[in-house]
Amino acid sequence: MITAVADTDLTSFFQYCLHTTGELPFEQYLAPFGLQLQAEDCSDRPPFLGMTVKTEHGRAMVRFVEMDSPAQQAGIDAGDELLAN
Repeated sequence: MITAVADTDLTSFFQYCLHTTGELPFEQYLAPFGLQLQAEDCSDRPPFLGMTVKTEHGRAMVRFVEMDSPAQQAGIDAGDELLAN
């Protein structure tokens, strides 16, 4: 569907984006529209997830998730176990 709407073959684009770990070429694809990505300067504040994690018997368990936090928006709930970091 996307190829039909774009009216161009996007096979190589999707191959690169979905099956490699390379940097995504945002600038190349946004520039024709006059758009660019700009990083937000967050150096003055620590990262915030909005959840409390406690290790119990070698398991990282989510104890609390703050309302409207990035953790809640990602679908993380109190009682979830973190399996990887």
